[in-house]
Amino acid sequence: MARLFAGQRVRIVCPESNCNGQECWIREVGVVGWIDDETSFIGCSVDLPSTSIESDWCVFENHELEPILPEGAQPLGYSFELMMSEFGVTEAVK
Repeated sequence: MARLFAGQRVRIVCPESNCNGQECWIREVGVVGWIDDETSFIGCSVDLPSTSIESDWCVFENHELEPILPEGAQPLGYSFELMMSEFGVTEAVK
């Protein structure tokens, strides 16, 4: 799963939301959100499009947001550990 960060452009992938499929920007990461049954979760607050009927922002769980990569960009095809091993680093620095 890709890391999400503030300022990142994402697509909402949440069938329960009126904003499903819309593109927006992440405002903040690590925000506490609430589900209708008063269950809390940690997610990202996003700026909603002006056409949204919910409000101008909302909190979504990370799996409900899909990063939008710039044209031609591709995610890394290898892990951080593999990349560091290519530099000869065999132990994590603490």
